[in-house]
Amino acid sequence: MLRPILRSLARIRYYSAPRASDPLSQLRRRLTVVALALSPLPLLVLEAMVSHTGFLVSARAGLERQADGAVSVRVEKEGEIPWGQGLPIGEVEFGPRATTRGWPMTTLHMEAVPLVLMRRLYEGSKTVAVAEAEDQALWTSVSRAILEADPSAAQWIQPAPDQRDRLEGRRWWQSAVIVVASMIVLDLTAALFISLLRGGNMLTSAARSAARRRRAARNQCLNCGYDMAGLEFHERCPECGTLVG
Repeated sequence: MLRPILRSLARIRYYSAPRASDPLSQLRRRLTVVALALSPLPLLVLEAMVSHTGFLVSARAGLERQADGAVSVRVEKEGEIPWGQGLPIGEVEFGPRATTRGWPMTTLHMEAVPLVLMRRLYEGSKTVAVAEAEDQALWTSVSRAILEADPSAAQWIQPAPDQRDRLEGRRWWQSAVIVVASMIVLDLTAALFISLLRGGNMLTSAARSAARRRRAARNQCLNCGYDMAGLEFHERCPECGTLVG
């Protein structure tokens, strides 16, 4: 009655005992851990390289210089800028903006309080593009004109161009998809690398076995190929010291 139970326990101990694995299998497990650790890196790289910024809602305004030198702003109405009697010096575009990052799916969404963008600046007969408006007086004039034309803009317009708070929102399920896909790609790359190493090892072993069979058929040393004709069994090869037989 006890003998079958003891045999079953012996089999369990035998099959559950740890066994030494080959170096390539150990390397494969290490590369899997490395792939898991590096899987968020492609997400950050894609977010840094791929981005798009655009207006959520935008409007235009015209800049005029009055006779006293002051800059006035005329906000667009019904698709046209109502130019006055002043000298047109440029146009601006304003509105809340959004920036999306990531590829092939958007993983990071950022909404920025709007800055006035100067689309065109007239310099004599030339029209040149310029960057974000940094001039405090210009910003104040544009802000005042926007608020006069649309009082509801007070909820998103900022008082000065140096205040650029951003509202960031990560899209978690898209980010999780990118991280999992990156982990799978890295793990498959590691598996392919190990498979190539294992295949090369098999080819090398097959070539060595074929060489040993050819040397044995020609009565040569299996290690170095020295002619072993005339040597007795258990004598050593004069060239490399390998035992005969």
